[in-house]
Amino acid sequence: MSVVLPTPPLLLKTDIIFIHHLIISMIIFIYKTILTIIIYNGNYQNINIEVIKAKL
Repeated sequence: MSVVLPTPPLLLKTDIIFIHHLIISMIIFIYKTILTIIIYNGNYQNINIEVIKAKL
């Protein structure tokens, strides 16, 4: 029994670390996608402004 009891906490610890890693990687992914969308929108707006200036 003493050998069987220590294993569940170790499994729980590795699971928690794994879940933490997943959450962090997801947050980084979402952050990167939001940044790319903002940068893309900014570039798109700049292109529109340049087109309007060219027409004027």
